[in-house]
Amino acid sequence: MTFTFGDGSTQYSNKTPLDFDFNTSYKQVFQSNIRGGKFAFVNRVPDYYDTWYTGELDHTENDNDGYMLLANVEKNNTQLFSYSMNNLCVGLKYEFSAYLANVIRDELNSPKPNVRFEVWTATENGTLLARLCTDSISQCTNMTWAKYGISFVAQNSSVLLLIISNAGGRHGNNLAIDDIKIRVCSNSKSGVCLPGSSSLLLFEPAPCESSSTIGIDCNISYSLCDLTQPCRNNGTCTTHLNDINQYTCLCSSGFNGTHCELDHRPCKPQTCLGHDINDYNCLCSRGFNGTHCELDHRPCKPQTCLDHGECKETPDLSFFCWCHDGWTGIHCQSRIDNCSHDTCENDGVCRPILLNYTCECLGDSYSGRHCEITSMKITILKTVSKSFAYIAIIAMISVAMFIVIMDILKYCFGMDPTRGDLERIRREKRKSRAIQRLVYTHAPAPPTK
Repeated sequence: MTFTFGDGSTQYSNKTPLDFDFNTSYKQVFQSNIRGGKFAFVNRVPDYYDTWYTGELDHTENDNDGYMLLANVEKNNTQLFSYSMNNLCVGLKYEFSAYLANVIRDELNSPKPNVRFEVWTATENGTLLARLCTDSISQCTNMTWAKYGISFVAQNSSVLLLIISNAGGRHGNNLAIDDIKIRVCSNSKSGVCLPGSSSLLLFEPAPCESSSTIGIDCNISYSLCDLTQPCRNNGTCTTHLNDINQYTCLCSSGFNGTHCELDHRPCKPQTCLGHDINDYNCLCSRGFNGTHCELDHRPCKPQTCLDHGECKETPDLSFFCWCHDGWTGIHCQSRIDNCSHDTCENDGVCRPILLNYTCECLGDSYSGRHCEITSMKITILKTVSKSFAYIAIIAMISVAMFIVIMDILKYCFGMDPTRGDLERIRREKRKSRAIQRLVYTHAPAPPTK
């Protein structure tokens, strides 16, 4: 079985994971701008801020306009691919593989994708059958496809196949996936299937006489100790006598845990060199010193960028913070104020939002992105008020000019258009003036001397 994701003439496929019967924790997009935590089925790599190998094709041979799964990985431990495989033959060895490619151009120093393949039994308390970590998938001069895969022996007829992000980080960590394949391996080989091995998924071998062995030749132990080798760090796996599906790990000195995965040795490889049983010296990693390497002198510490960016070391042992969207500053300590240059017009109030801002306009009088659009009501009121103002100004100017012209004619040219009217008014006043004389009657005689 192979997942090639189909083909088509449009750059973005409209098919979804449900069409191929698998699941993913990433959100699908059907157009440009595949941001962090999203993926798309594309038949050629799209342009992404001039950082990807734009125009590169999928891996499938003889598949014109074939689609690939392109993911912008953002967080660790997120599932890129999850598929439940049924009708397997117990005891047969299978290969689970895929072709992967780093789509970031090689001249950019960006986080590299890193994924792991896991195979689990599809039971209530699923058992891990196999795991493989790819480590960092390097950038090349051109976008280069490489095959990664693991083999496993089916313990029952159903398994869960996973491809999981093994690294986080933004501004990079972009991955293309194609030709995910599950097939039967040759019984005598180990590791991934060799080219030319059988690709049949349905095969029914003869039953083994002993219940403790499986396989085509009944030469494979059915115990979990032999099938999965779960004990780490040279631990010894012991199968329980009463239950072949139960085991116990006997750990070497300095280790413990269910699978001897916990290392409590004072001196660990490449860290401390022991001189005798009661003494040791610690050889510290780069950037640390102290008796127990407890002093941290790295330019980039866990909180250097305050969880708001990614710390990058420079050749001069300094650092710079690649801030997340919406943050700025040497340590990404300041949130970007998108209202620092207020562009809201007509007394609108600016409100900052993530990576943007919005203008709250006054009532219903203004609208638009920056409150620049005036309503019809306000436009009419402004026009009427301006008209009255212009009329009043013209009237005052007219009165003032009339007075000035009259004074110029009177005092400069001796012309007084109102002189005749003034004299006529004076004559009428003189005519209407009455003369009164007092006449005394029976006046007394003047006194005699």
